[in-house]
Amino acid sequence: MKRDILYKELSDLVIKIAIEVQKELGTGFLEKVYENAMGVRFKEEKILNEQQKKIEVYFHRQLIGEFFADMVVEKKLF
Repeated sequence: MKRDILYKELSDLVIKIAIEVQKELGTGFLEKVYENAMGVRFKEEKILNEQQKKIEVYFHRQLIGEFFADMVVEKKLF
């Protein structure tokens, strides 16, 4: 079963920026370096993003924990 990509335009842009960052920086850095570089690119492109965003996790309407998303983009993708 084929599914449509949610927020396709935004998803494509995030992937494009991730590839640009990797090509420019190369390999070998810690994940945080790439995360910060993507944050810079998002800011340059005026794309809303939040790094290390705490997200509460619910199960059957009960809070069961939390996790920290590396990055949340436009309050839609994480």
